[in-house]
Amino acid sequence: MESSEQKILQKNLINFIIEDVFNAVSYEDVLRIRSKDVWEHKGKVLSVLEVKSLKQEMEIMKQMSLWRMLHDELMWHAQRMLVNKSKGEEDLIAGKMLIYWISVIEARLRAMGTNKEEGALVRIKE
Repeated sequence: MESSEQKILQKNLINFIIEDVFNAVSYEDVLRIRSKDVWEHKGKVLSVLEVKSLKQEMEIMKQMSLWRMLHDELMWHAQRMLVNKSKGEEDLIAGKMLIYWISVIEARLRAMGTNKEEGALVRIKE
């Protein structure tokens, strides 16, 4: 089998493993949003005041330099793991899992601002 065919198979297998085999936590499992003012944390419904406070904190967090720097730093490490440091399947999986978790956080922040659930799963393509 050619090297390029192996790489394509590896990418597809890794996406399958991350999405289906690991049964990873998704954005839907983090701060469930049932409706505009009905949110759940660890299965407990939050008060309207707690939801209001979280929405305000989310807006502040998205504008913080610290959040942008942490996000960029994590993406940089993930890309290095996928491109520069990759020595095998384990490195590819680790890099893709890091990107997956970043996408889960981003999706939750977006959904918090819109009061509705939205997709978070990002298929990694190179």
